[in-house]
Amino acid sequence: MFKGEGYKKISKAVLISQNTVAKVMQKFKKDGIATVSQRSPGRPRKLTPRRERLLMRSVEEHQAESQTRVSVSRDTIRHTLQRNGKWGGRPLRKPLLKPELARTHAEKDEDTLE
Repeated sequence: MFKGEGYKKISKAVLISQNTVAKVMQKFKKDGIATVSQRSPGRPRKLTPRRERLLMRSVEEHQAESQTRVSVSRDTIRHTLQRNGKWGGRPLRKPLLKPELARTHAEKDEDTLE
């Protein structure tokens, strides 16, 4: 298709930078593959898929110690649990009934009984 064309002409024809065209061409000459792997955004995961499975197994078996032998934060464990369909939190605490309110309800109940 673009045999013998320079990087500049190819980049204008396919609307990508000359640098990208050069990288793709060099990779193709080297490996025979015409794609360039993209970097994945964000920080790499601390737990490998295998260690993530070990963590999930230890949670399901209610083991206190993790078999992953990797120092991870509480947030990492919480995110891993959520990603695997488990909820890694505690139930919300409901406030206790205040004494004044309890007295008024008790008085109302006595009035309805009479």
